[in-house]
Amino acid sequence: MSDNELFKALYEQNKLKREGNRVGSTKMLETAGIPFQALNNGAHLIIQYAEHKLIIDFWPGTGLWRVRHTRPEFKQRGVRKLMNYIQNRT
Repeated sequence: MSDNELFKALYEQNKLKREGNRVGSTKMLETAGIPFQALNNGAHLIIQYAEHKLIIDFWPGTGLWRVRHTRPEFKQRGVRKLMNYIQNRT
């Protein structure tokens, strides 16, 4: 297997993993009753709690999430960490 073929195989594998993460993480948020707005066909989710002025950007494919308007910027990875963070603030 050449380097190019190996790269293509790894790229496709990572692409499938990100898609699985996107679907699974979105379903977890829905099941937990956490409201969100989906952008870019679900690649970017915005979670907003108006009463707490909490806005979180979440990219379920990679698991990255960040809280807006925090200095220094607060960001982590993982849908479970995100759900714990939200539940501890509501």
